[in-house]
Amino acid sequence: MSFTGTCQVSGELDLADALHLDQALAAGAEQLRIAGSTESLDARATALGEMSRTQLALLRRPDRLGR
Repeated sequence: MSFTGTCQVSGELDLADALHLDQALAAGAEQLRIAGSTESLDARATALGEMSRTQLALLRRPDRLGR
């Protein structure tokens, strides 16, 4: 399955959660830069997409579902 285009995402978080999310996105963007990405570290959407795909992969593992 392939998707193209963009969409805007917004939400309200507790301050601590928002700060942790910002740190995680910055770290993910830095890892992408190390891997060769030329996107600005301020463009964290790619890092968020990578984080979401990684999380979904973890959820699909039977050993992560308590089975």
